[in-house]
Amino acid sequence: MKWTKEVVQQEIDKIYENGKYMSVVAEALAALCETIQADMAAEIADLTEMLSVSDKAVAETILANQ
Repeated sequence: MKWTKEVVQQEIDKIYENGKYMSVVAEALAALCETIQADMAAEIADLTEMLSVSDKAVAETILANQ
């Protein structure tokens, strides 16, 4: 899921609408934060891997053209 500011705000609004007690809201907000953090870490890992592959391809092309 893309965690844009709007999407995060919608998720927070849902939590507050459905949470009767602050402890429930706090737990749900913590879970949302963990989910966002895990998704972003995975996205960063994917981007890092893509850059590594791209950098390797560029280096091989440069070496081949020498």
